[in-house]
Amino acid sequence: MSTAPDGSLWYTGQMANKLGRLDPMTGDIKEYPLSVPQSGPHGLVADKNGHIWFTAAFKGYIGELDPRTGKIKEYMMPDPRAKDRTNDHGKFRALRAGRTGS
Repeated sequence: MSTAPDGSLWYTGQMANKLGRLDPMTGDIKEYPLSVPQSGPHGLVADKNGHIWFTAAFKGYIGELDPRTGKIKEYMMPDPRAKDRTNDHGKFRALRAGRTGS
């Protein structure tokens, strides 16, 4: 979860492939489906302009959502190995860019 400059709370729906915004004043929730199937959004942060940046762990990109327009830009990682993989224990996941081993 992350708090945006306007006080809204943002979350990722990793397996649902969407981002969500909760307005704590009204309780309203707005969800933003991602255009790339099975992106696996995980981890996000709001910048000073209110744009939401997130990792798309399953597809190896960084996304930027403009909540005013609903448009999402995808920035592919330069290394195709930079995507989610299960570690040696098979229980936890990590976004790794070009690392080998655990």
